[in-house]
Amino acid sequence: MNTHTDIIEVLPPEGKSQPLALTIPEGLEPATSHSLREAFEAYFRQADEWRAKALAIQITRPDQSREMQLARTTRLALREIRINADKTRKALKEDSLRKGKAIDGIYNMLAFAVEPLEKHLMEQEQFVERMEHERKARLKAEREEQLALFGVNVSLYQLGEMDAATFANLLETNQLAFTARQEAARKAEAERIEREAREAEERAKREAEAVAERQRLQAENERLQAEKAEAEAKARAERQAAELAAREAAAKAQAEREAAEKARREAEAKARQEREAAEAQARAEREAREKAEAELRAKQEAERKAKEAAEAKARAAAQAPDREKLAAFAEAVRNLPIPTLENEAGKAITNLIREQVTKFAAWVINQQTKLN
Repeated sequence: MNTHTDIIEVLPPEGKSQPLALTIPEGLEPATSHSLREAFEAYFRQADEWRAKALAIQITRPDQSREMQLARTTRLALREIRINADKTRKALKEDSLRKGKAIDGIYNMLAFAVEPLEKHLMEQEQFVERMEHERKARLKAEREEQLALFGVNVSLYQLGEMDAATFANLLETNQLAFTARQEAARKAEAERIEREAREAEERAKREAEAVAERQRLQAENERLQAEKAEAEAKARAERQAAELAAREAAAKAQAEREAAEKARREAEAKARQEREAAEAQARAEREAREKAEAELRAKQEAERKAKEAAEAKARAAAQAPDREKLAAFAEAVRNLPIPTLENEAGKAITNLIREQVTKFAAWVINQQTKLN
């Protein structure tokens, strides 16, 4: 607001004891001063009358509805005085620049006095609105604090505007949801502990089975060693018997040699041929037996290594995720040792077992698609 202090110097009086008075600036024509006084004096008189009423209005409680209505009526009356004065100002300002500045100064004096009163009355008039706004702000903060306990995004709700029943329902719904989430987490943890206990029990069972299998293999190996020792003893006995028979044949041939040289030579040649044949047969049998024993040992060693590898894979698979467990189990199935049967029916059974093992391993791999 611009105040032309070079033309008019008027300050709004403080307190009810100082009336709002019109002061005409000096230096104007008497006629101009007179016309200005006639034009604005009534406005000043009216403003001064309403000013006392305005300053008397002080609202401190929300139940002062009568005073609030009076504040509105007083404010509108002062506003009308100011607007009418402004219209007069515009009409008189057309006379001349000096007269216009004087009019502006007079108006500014009035506006300077009236506008603070209008502001004061507006604050009194809107007392309930301010109180309501503050109440809603406090309510919003309290409700946000309650909902925050349950992890609710409070920006999604108009908590200050929400009625008590709706908020109570919202609070209860989120509290139930929060409790349900906690219960689900507790249940999931219990299931995990139970699952790990089952897996530990299964691992212990598999380890016990592996120990039993190793003991069985050890017993089987001891049996084969005993059979081998028995076969070697039998071979030595047969060899000694053959050697004894050869010596007896040589003695007999020596005795018969005195009877007939030709018969002796033929007998010696025959005995030598028989001995050599027996020795060749014994060597062949020994070599075949040693070869069979070597093949048996190699097969047992391969089966033992395959078993140990399968057990290692099974132990590793027990710690792996479900998909890897299935893959490891399928691999262990494919690596199972298959017995080798000799006759035609046995060979057919061996091929059937190998085919079924391959199909079962493929079936296990296909089960991975059912996992999440």
